[in-house]
Amino acid sequence: MTGRGIEVSHTDLRTAAEGLVNVGERMAAETQVFGAEATGRLDPWGEDELGSMIGPIYGAITREALEAYAVLADGIRDAGTVVRTMSVNHVVAEEAGEQAAAAAVPDVPGDPADPPRPGAPGTPDTPGTPPGASGVAAV
Repeated sequence: MTGRGIEVSHTDLRTAAEGLVNVGERMAAETQVFGAEATGRLDPWGEDELGSMIGPIYGAITREALEAYAVLADGIRDAGTVVRTMSVNHVVAEEAGEQAAAAAVPDVPGDPADPPRPGAPGTPDTPGTPPGASGVAAV
């Protein structure tokens, strides 16, 4: 950011999008691994009165946590997809703006940045210009 506001870069948006998608995918994979480990364990709480109360509560909390992690992972991945779309739209908008600006500003004859176009006023091959004449009126 300079002092003039926020500057957006297609490259930065694309990098952020890839990072978000990767974080969401890793989180989803880790959630699945954690869920498989939790369901694969034997009942560590025992068969006594305390164990029979803790076990179901632990199971319910674990299921809720896994569901929350999965939803969060999906949300992060979705955010990355949205930022990726923003990146593409940013490039399209920049190109359209550049084309519109170029179309709105006429070429200035003699501008050193632009070589003369064939047929433009002031070029030797302008129709009706005699050979050797520049097509520019002398002052």
